[in-house]
Amino acid sequence: MSTVAISGTTRNGSILQPTGDTASATNKPIAIALSSNVSSAPTVAASQPGATTLANDLYAGRPILAKVYSVLNAGDPSSVNAFLDKSGYEITPEGMQQVLSSTQPGPGFDIRSFGGLYKFTAPDELTSYALRLDPTTTKIYIGATAVNNTTDSRGHVLFEFQSLRYDLVFANPTGLASQPKVDTVKGTRTTLGDPKGPTSDVTAEQQDASSPPQDWAEMKGSLQAAYVLSLFGLSWTVLFTLIGEYRNWKDKKEALAKDEVAKRIEKLSEPVKKSLKATNELVLKLAELSDPGGSIDVDRGVVEEAVTAGIKAQLDLLNKDPGLLTAADRSRITAKAAEAMREAVRTEYLDEARPLVLDYLGGLGDLLGDDALEAAVEHHADLHMSEIANKLRNLDAGSPWLQATIDAVVANAGKEAYRELGDLAKASQTATEAIIEQNKQDRAKNEWKLLEYKSQFEERKMSEAEMSAHQDEHDAVLGRLENQMQSAEQELNRQQQQEEWHREEEADFGKEAEEAKKQAEEHAVEAFGE
Repeated sequence: MSTVAISGTTRNGSILQPTGDTASATNKPIAIALSSNVSSAPTVAASQPGATTLANDLYAGRPILAKVYSVLNAGDPSSVNAFLDKSGYEITPEGMQQVLSSTQPGPGFDIRSFGGLYKFTAPDELTSYALRLDPTTTKIYIGATAVNNTTDSRGHVLFEFQSLRYDLVFANPTGLASQPKVDTVKGTRTTLGDPKGPTSDVTAEQQDASSPPQDWAEMKGSLQAAYVLSLFGLSWTVLFTLIGEYRNWKDKKEALAKDEVAKRIEKLSEPVKKSLKATNELVLKLAELSDPGGSIDVDRGVVEEAVTAGIKAQLDLLNKDPGLLTAADRSRITAKAAEAMREAVRTEYLDEARPLVLDYLGGLGDLLGDDALEAAVEHHADLHMSEIANKLRNLDAGSPWLQATIDAVVANAGKEAYRELGDLAKASQTATEAIIEQNKQDRAKNEWKLLEYKSQFEERKMSEAEMSAHQDEHDAVLGRLENQMQSAEQELNRQQQQEEWHREEEADFGKEAEEAKKQAEEHAVEAFGE
């Protein structure tokens, strides 16, 4: 079985090493051996379909654990049963009772059901130590030392520690109808090599973890969801009993019977909710620990893109010629740009902080889900808002960089607007020139027809009256074409002047944009440290 070593320095009172006088003498780097292969973990004896798989998946900290905890935390029997019905597991009170049988000492005993933190109460020399049992790997740690524990056919847990052999029995007095109580450990220890020598009693009780968050950070590589819940006092016996009671509630038909089950559910839910609440609090504490790494490095391109989008959005709302903006218009644009800038800086900060926070949280994400993890990142950002505030001192609404950037964007908007107007004027000229060209062709055609009529008249193929009528028709068409030509030439001249004016405005706005951009570049050193 391969292992992973995680080193760190702990403080007195840590769950990672002895407490009291012994701990004060051992405040030095330690290595925690963590199994990276959990395939050797025992499996619950199969009975009702679904119960075995559910138990194994919960012990392993698979995604169903987060879902189960979320719905149990809500505590509504109807909602819980609706979830269980659609969970993909066939869960019955009988099935959960069969799973619970594996929590009792005997041939089918499953040590995973007692995952958690235990405080030794006897003998005296052990009271400065804590025992940790990881339900995901089945490994036991005494203080900071991983022991090679095994389980025999009686359900007794055996291991060696400091030249002594331990024979322990884990027990939980909780039954389907019982008030939840803490798990206990009882047993004996003997000297190695002298099995017939004197024995001493060993006792321990499960307790909630209370180490400083820094100690959890040192363990972050091993913080699997099921393990953390166990360390925060989760009793797997209580959890399985609670699930069974919810199914029991569903099967009851009479209101009185349902009420009795509901009372048991309420009692059993208290420690389950407590362990989840403690885990959520740990997440926030770990988020506080993650170091933002000094002043954040804001990406100018990201901020500039956001600011530009904000300015353009406000210009679209104003729907005005950029050259005719009032002081009030400018104020609205500045406010929108500053808002976009602040949001961009915060987003940039969150992007940098997110991997740091998630690294500290380790495997807790398997339990908490994306929403809770993102809330932890937001919490971290709120605690380190000074980093954002420091950056915004150089990027506030009145900063030279922002004002120059606004000038550049507004000028570019004007340049683009007049370029489009110039293009429209040019397109209009093309259409008018086509009209003039067609007019010329129509005049030539009209003249050719008149010549044809005159030729026929000279050849005496038409009368004088007919020729006179054709002449009148020709003159009328010619008059209309001359009027059309005059109007078209005047319109073409107007369009040419209009295009020239638009091109001049485009050029002027372009110069303003270039100058503003140059100023923004100069002020970027102060704003972004470039």
